[in-house]
Amino acid sequence: MRFLPRRSRPAACLIAVTVLLGACSRSQPAPAASAPPSDGAASVDVTAQMTTCSDIGGESAPRLAACTAVIQSGADAVTRQRALNNRGVLLSGQDDDRAIADYDAAIAINPQYAAAFYNRAQAWRHKGDTAKADADAAEAVRLDPGLAGH
Repeated sequence: MRFLPRRSRPAACLIAVTVLLGACSRSQPAPAASAPPSDGAASVDVTAQMTTCSDIGGESAPRLAACTAVIQSGADAVTRQRALNNRGVLLSGQDDDRAIADYDAAIAINPQYAAAFYNRAQAWRHKGDTAKADADAAEAVRLDPGLAGH
């Protein structure tokens, strides 16, 4: 699965964007290609939907729809947590409460998911809650020291 943009971008942009999407998190195993849908869920091509969900340069509406499809598909936990994190990134700055809810859900799946803590810190900062933002940023750095200074 490809998390980096297809177009050439400056290295600093790639680092910032992949951190936001969780692709740099050292604590994450590679996602499974796809998983069968859970009971009652419509059949979804999880791999294709996750590719769209992770397309950094793609349009927001199809990406949001793809992330939601993955989250609701019954995909494996790692794939769902990444889709939740990606959808949170898309919502951040526009609907920080929904973004925070997605980061919360990703963290509930994997309490070691540094990228979700980092991104939730940014959403708290948008909302003006510096105490929660600082706590989440500190936890992100504790989980992944590579995030220090971002």
